[in-house]
Amino acid sequence: DKGAGGEKVRMPKADQTKCADLEAKHAKLIKEAEEAADESVTKAGELTEQANALKDQIDALKARHTHEFPGEEVCDVCGVRYALAGGGLSEFHGKEAHLNGKMHVGFTDIRLKMAELRGKKRIRDREADKKAEREREREREERDKAKEKAKDRDRDKDKEREKDKEREKDKDRDKEKDREKEKDKEKETEKSKEKDREKDREKDKEKDREKEKDKEKDKEKDREKEKDKDRDKDNGKDKEKARHKDKERSKGASASRERSKSKAKAKRKSRDRSRSRDRTRAKSKERSRSKEKAKAKSKDERKRDRSRSKSKAKAKKGKEKKAKSDSSNEKSPSRGKAKKSAKRKAKEDSSNDRSPSRSKVKKSAKGKEKGSDKR
Repeated sequence: DKGAGGEKVRMPKADQTKCADLEAKHAKLIKEAEEAADESVTKAGELTEQANALKDQIDALKARHTHEFPGEEVCDVCGVRYALAGGGLSEFHGKEAHLNGKMHVGFTDIRLKMAELRGKKRIRDREADKKAEREREREREERDKAKEKAKDRDRDKDKEREKDKEREKDKDRDKEKDREKEKDKEKETEKSKEKDREKDREKDKEKDREKEKDKEKDKEKDREKEKDKDRDKDNGKDKEKARHKDKERSKGASASRERSKSKAKAKRKSRDRSRSRDRTRAKSKERSRSKEKAKAKSKDERKRDRSRSKSKAKAKKGKEKKAKSDSSNEKSPSRGKAKKSAKRKAKEDSSNDRSPSRSKVKKSAKGKEKGSDKR
């Protein structure tokens, strides 16, 4: 900071107290003169003259201690005030003298050392900040890696869960299919049983019809007998006794006939029951045989397909060999003959391979015909 220049009063303390006393007396005399001006002009003039004399003394004292001041400035380094121009009062306190002083030199050294230390501190702080930033970056990367690993784990777990769900769904579907198959099998068995029952009912109805017919025939015979008896009654009384005897005999015969009929009916019923059991057993056997035949058919068909595929492969190989032999025959006729004989052998082998399958097919056809004849 710069101080303004100009005239400045600088007095010692003794002169300052003297000047202050004189100023107080001067002020008192002026006051008394103003008060005495109303009473007497002479007294007021004397008091003003005394006051003016004191004023002259004060001005002389101040003039003795008044000097021209060039201005001052505060040092930015050490904070001490110094005069802007040398000579006079500021002879020993000029700018050059201040800059060469021990205090200013010490403060400059201190400030330089502080600047150096601050620079080192800044470098250390920067390095520490960089290190801390690196640590934070490393921790951040580790956290990001841990998060990614956790996400990958979660993704794998979700995938496993999805796979387990799909497996469960597939199992449920398979179970549902198995249930549907079981239901279809049960329905088929029920249908076959119902057909068998229907057939048995038809047979029972047929038997009942036959029994009814037999009863009708017996009734018809009884009616014929009654007619014959009526005719015999009309022929004469003499024959009554003979007729009566014949009736008794016929009654005994009819009773015996009824008994024999009831026995025959019981036998027929037992025979029908045994026959129905035999039929059911035969049907179950036929079903098992049909299943076995179907399995044998599927096996035969597989064998035929294999033999056909083998024969096709052999035929392809034969064609390839033929093409090669044709090309080689053009070069050498003896080789062509040898290859032709080899082809003939291959064809014979293939025909021999096919023949057992055909014989099996014929045997299976014969077995079917025999089964149908038995039925």
